[in-house]
Amino acid sequence: MLSATIAENEKVLVKLVNEVSSNHDNLVREWHELKRCLDADIRVKATESRRRNEGYILVKRTDLQRLCSEIIQLKQILPKVVDRNYLSAQGRVVELEEKLQSLHKLQAEVEKLDCGILSLKAENEELKMRFETSVQQNQAEKQENRSLRQEVSLLCEQLSQQSEYCTGLGTACCTLLWRVSRNEQCVQTMLTGGTIEAFLSLVPSTLESYLSAYKNDWPKEDSPESKFVMALCGTVTNIAASAFGREFLMNSPRGVQLVETCLKTVAEAPRVKAEKLKCLLIMALYNLTINQKGLEHLSSKPGMVQLFTWLLKDEQNGEIRLHSLHLIQSLICDEKNTKPLNEFIEMQPAGLLQKLTDDRDKSVSQAAMELLTDLEYFCSEP
Repeated sequence: MLSATIAENEKVLVKLVNEVSSNHDNLVREWHELKRCLDADIRVKATESRRRNEGYILVKRTDLQRLCSEIIQLKQILPKVVDRNYLSAQGRVVELEEKLQSLHKLQAEVEKLDCGILSLKAENEELKMRFETSVQQNQAEKQENRSLRQEVSLLCEQLSQQSEYCTGLGTACCTLLWRVSRNEQCVQTMLTGGTIEAFLSLVPSTLESYLSAYKNDWPKEDSPESKFVMALCGTVTNIAASAFGREFLMNSPRGVQLVETCLKTVAEAPRVKAEKLKCLLIMALYNLTINQKGLEHLSSKPGMVQLFTWLLKDEQNGEIRLHSLHLIQSLICDEKNTKPLNEFIEMQPAGLLQKLTDDRDKSVSQAAMELLTDLEYFCSEP
């Protein structure tokens, strides 16, 4: 469209120049024709006059003046007319040339824009191809992820089933072991076997993992995990109830590590939900104090008396209080180490033992009275 406009303007310009040139040529031609006619007329008249008189021709002054006036007017008007038309045409030519240049510039810009549009189209096509490729890759990845999720779901289901099976199997085996360990002869047989070290390694790691996983969300007592841990701790308690078992535990590094884990679990397990587990562990610790090495080891532990004094004060479970009283009584009766006795005298709240002697649970009240009697005895000694 722009090229057609430029061609049309060029045609108009050429036509205008041709008209100006034609008018100029016509005027010059008429001027020369007029001049020639006048000269011819003069020559003819002169010839005729010469023929008639062969002398001068008489012309009226008015005619001569009129002729001279017309000639002067023609000389004055003709250049003005020619110059005015020529200048007007030249101005239009300049204006058209400027427009033509503007059109050329616009055409150059349009061509540049066309090049930009082509470049953008090419870039758009490339981006479109890349987008389609990305969409295909995304679809493939989604399909792969869907397959992987299905596989993971299947594996998780299988793992859950295996975990439930292993937990159930472990619970059943440990429950049987707990019952068997009530017999002292069976305990001796267990401890003389080659797998006892693996068992003593299993119990601390299981307790620590159980405490870490369920500290804020303690499972119910009838859950497979709780039954499994309870069976392990019950077996340890039965081993500690045997003289041979107490000696074995206190002479084994893994047994000493087990004692540390029991103390940590008693201190960190929740109050109400872990009552049965705490009872088993406190019973195991009390059984160890019957052994001289066990008593010396537990008496030397910092914070022992403070921990079980806190249990007497804050726990409401009668069995926990009863076993804690027995454990404290066993610790303060160590004649070689009076530190637990002094710590208990300093740390126990005023009237705590007296209050426990009036407890509804007769076992707790009697154990409190025995501990109070022992304290009075030790305090009355010089």
